[in-house]
Amino acid sequence: MPRWTGWAEWTRWPRHASSTPAYALKPCVRLLCLALILLMAAFAWSAFPATQATAATPPGSQAPVNLKAVADAVHKRINQIRAEHGLKSLTSTPDLAAIALGHSQDMARRNYFSHNSPEGRTPSDRADKHGYDCRVPVGGNRYQGIGENIFQITAYESIRRKMRDGRQVSEEYTWFTPKKMADKIVAGWMNSPPHRAIILNKHFTKDGLGLAYAPDTKTVYITHNFC
Repeated sequence: MPRWTGWAEWTRWPRHASSTPAYALKPCVRLLCLALILLMAAFAWSAFPATQATAATPPGSQAPVNLKAVADAVHKRINQIRAEHGLKSLTSTPDLAAIALGHSQDMARRNYFSHNSPEGRTPSDRADKHGYDCRVPVGGNRYQGIGENIFQITAYESIRRKMRDGRQVSEEYTWFTPKKMADKIVAGWMNSPPHRAIILNKHFTKDGLGLAYAPDTKTVYITHNFC
């Protein structure tokens, strides 16, 4: 059953592996999305350039939609939305894109959907593994850490199953175009308060997108990291 959930992890500097559930949103049709923002503080917590996006599919399995084009369209649309709200555009970076791709690939390969891996590794753990230190000043001695939105969606808009003598004999898929898929992703995030808050966070200046395709389920996994 499709679901929407969101949660936040609040930590002090240095980081500790603790998390607190914050949201439980109603199910929506044929998409899954989850938001995370990690905030870090020293003494107290506070609150359309080329895209550095990466995409991957397992060897021998080609995604039916151009994942790089989807990432470019998502990045462009989010910067348009930020501009509409008087915010600066996000600059894509290869480091954040690599962190995002690694998580999308892991979710696609092991068939799970969460900010935390089955072993409990968090977005901040993944950033540490890549040697990426995200500490965004928000005033005084306060800092904000890495942010993350994730999304899961089928690569197809619809499916038609042909039956004969009560048995299925074939399937016909209508695949998403890159723009339609990107619009679906961004709309889902913007209609969810925790995802929207990350997208419209004035302190973030950089981002990176990573997309992966799971051929067995014809599902696309999207991770969008912010710093």
